[in-house]
Amino acid sequence: MLGTPNVGKSTLFRFLTDSYAEISNYPGTTVEIIKGKLKSSELEVIDTPGINALCLDSDEEKITFEYLEKNFRPESGDLLLNVVNATTLQKDFFLTLTLIDLKVPFVLVLNQFDQIQEEKLALDLNKLEKLLGLKVLTATCKSETSFQNLRSFILDFFSSDPASKKIVLQGNTNFQAEEIFLDLLKTSQISQISQKISSLEKRIGLFREINSKPSLNSKRTQLDVLRRKRGDRLFELTVQKNTLVGTHFLKKLSDFLVHPVFGTLSSLVLVFLILYQFLGVLVAGNLVDFLEKKIFNRYYLPFVSSTAAKVFPVEIEVRTKKKQNFYFPQGTWLAEQENSRDYQRFSQIKTAQENIKYYFSPAERIETADRGKSKLKQDLYSSLATILFGNYGIFTLAVTYLLGVLLPMVWCFYLVWALLEDSGYLPRLAALTDSWMKILGLNGRGIIPLVLGFGCVTMATVTTRLMSTKREQIILLILLGLAVPCSAQLSLLQG
Repeated sequence: MLGTPNVGKSTLFRFLTDSYAEISNYPGTTVEIIKGKLKSSELEVIDTPGINALCLDSDEEKITFEYLEKNFRPESGDLLLNVVNATTLQKDFFLTLTLIDLKVPFVLVLNQFDQIQEEKLALDLNKLEKLLGLKVLTATCKSETSFQNLRSFILDFFSSDPASKKIVLQGNTNFQAEEIFLDLLKTSQISQISQKISSLEKRIGLFREINSKPSLNSKRTQLDVLRRKRGDRLFELTVQKNTLVGTHFLKKLSDFLVHPVFGTLSSLVLVFLILYQFLGVLVAGNLVDFLEKKIFNRYYLPFVSSTAAKVFPVEIEVRTKKKQNFYFPQGTWLAEQENSRDYQRFSQIKTAQENIKYYFSPAERIETADRGKSKLKQDLYSSLATILFGNYGIFTLAVTYLLGVLLPMVWCFYLVWALLEDSGYLPRLAALTDSWMKILGLNGRGIIPLVLGFGCVTMATVTTRLMSTKREQIILLILLGLAVPCSAQLSLLQG
C-alpha cells in the first residue's frame, strides 16, 4: 500500500491483517516498512510510509522508493494499492499521477469515502475510472463491510488468471505522462539505457536519476507544476462543481485554523489555555503540589519510613518547639518490646507526621547541621535501608516523583496531545507555521517535536527523525536542547 500521510493506510493495514500499526495524522508517524499477513490467507500485505511525492527528499520517500525499485514486481503478480483520501483528492492526485508517469500498474483506493457527502462533494467514480484507466475501489473506516470488500477483491485478484489481472491493471488511457517526462526518460544525457524502456525497474532507476541530479532541478520543478495542473484538471472533471458548498462547519473551522491571522491568534490562545493554564498552572502547579505535599508527604512517606524504622537501625528527629533526636540501633519494634526509655519518650510526643524525620545512615545527615553527630554506623545494612527507604530511596522519593509528580504531568500532556492529534489540529498547525519555521531552516513539520518537547524532551528528540535532512534534525536538536525547559538539564547546569 502506498499513499500520502493522513489517508488511513495504517487503518486499512490493521483491518486487513489484524496487525498493529501506529495510527496518527501528523507527519513522521511511520518511517519504516510494516508487513503483515492478509486475514485467513498467506498473502503478505506491506504498508509503506506516508509520502507526498517520490522525490527522495525525505526518509519516508527514500524508503518507499527503494522498496518499489527493489521489491515491487508486477510481472510476478504483485499488486500495488494507491490509497488516497476521498476528501483531499486534489492534493493526493499528485502522487497518483506520478505513478502513472512511471507506468506503475496499480489500483486506486478511495478511503474515507463516507465523508464525501459530509463535505458536500459529488464524485463521479465511473468517469474517474475511465479517465485514469484504473480500477477504483472505495473504503470507509466507519464500515467494516468496505474493508471486507477490499479484502475480497485482493483474494479474487490473486486467484484469477494472468489475463484477468492485466485487464484490472490496464494502466492510464487519457491522462498520459507529460511529454517532458517522456523526453527525459529517452534522453541519453541521463542514462545509457536504450530509448525503449520497458522494465519498471529501469523506469524507476531513471526516475531516481532525474530526482537526484542537481542539474535537472529545473526540469523536475517544471514536471511538478505540470503534474499539479493535471491533478487540478482531473479533480474538475470528476467532481461536480455545483455541489462544492463551502458552508460546512468543519470545513469552515479547518480554513479558520490555517488562516494566517486568525489561525495564528487561535494557536496563541490554545498555547496559553492548554500549555500554560492547563498543563503549566493547573496540572504542574496545583495538582502536583496537592499530590506531593498533601498526599505523599503527609500520608505515604511517613507510613513507609515508620514501617522501615521498625526493623532497621534508625535515628529519628522530631521537630517541635524543641528539636529532639532518638536513636534505635535495632529498630523501633524491639525498642517497643523492651520498653526502652528512648521509645517511651518518643511515643509520648504528639506531633504531625511531617514533623518527624527518619535517618537510616549517617550519609543521610550530610545535608543537616548535625551531620557529624550521628550515632548510626555506615555499614551494608544501613546502606540497604538508605537505598530502599532513605530520603532519596526507591520506595520513598522515587515513588513520590513517579506517581505524584511525573505521572499526572505526563498523562495529562499526552491526553492533550491525543486530543490535538485526533482532532486534526496538528497537521494544520504544521501548515500554519511552515513559513515561520523556514526562518529557522526548518519546515512546518518541525513544530511537532518542539510542541512535544514541552512534555518530554527525550521523546521529542526521538521524533526529530521525521525531518527530511540531517541538517534539519540537528537544528531541531539544538532548539530542543537550548530553548525548551527540561528539569534534568537545568539540574546539570546548576551543578
